[in-house]
Amino acid sequence: MLALIWRMARYHYLALLGSKQEKDIIEWANSHGGAEGPISGFGDKKLATGRFIIKLCEACAPEYIDWDIVSAGETEEEARGNAQYGISLAKKLGAFIFCVDDDVINANKKMMLILISGIYDAYMQKQGEAKE
Repeated sequence: MLALIWRMARYHYLALLGSKQEKDIIEWANSHGGAEGPISGFGDKKLATGRFIIKLCEACAPEYIDWDIVSAGETEEEARGNAQYGISLAKKLGAFIFCVDDDVINANKKMMLILISGIYDAYMQKQGEAKE
């Protein structure tokens, strides 16, 4: 049952982005991840610091980011704080979030796909508003 729900969620998010493939989302993420990237996939350990997620949120709304509270993410406590901050930023952008900070710290492939797809969707919506 859980596998079926996961496949439906994955299909929904990829369809939401205009039938993008996972490689397209990774390419977008790498083009906006700044010095934190590039990542090789959704399970890449570079995601574990939480900084990459924050950089993606910055691509959508740089005015939301307070870099003074972002740490290097070298310890588990720092990474957890960054992950929590990144998730809250994604929610503020309007992304639907189903993951928790542990999913970011452990670079849970499935949850990172959903989180990054949600941020990508928020980015595309913001770009659409800017064109109108």
